[in-house]
Amino acid sequence: MSLGVKDLLVILGIPFAVVMLAVTFGLLVPRLRRARQRRQGITLAAFAEPGLVVPPRP
Repeated sequence: MSLGVKDLLVILGIPFAVVMLAVTFGLLVPRLRRARQRRQGITLAAFAEPGLVVPPRP
């Protein structure tokens, strides 16, 4: 049984799409979110202990 070009594209395309989605949502989205929070002055310290006051990084 020989595979056609369409079959090969489907077989190779699905894992490629899954990897691209994983990279996008695993690496790029959190990095963009942290950059936006940094611009707004929100740091991880803002979510820490309420009594702990740490000035935002420049």
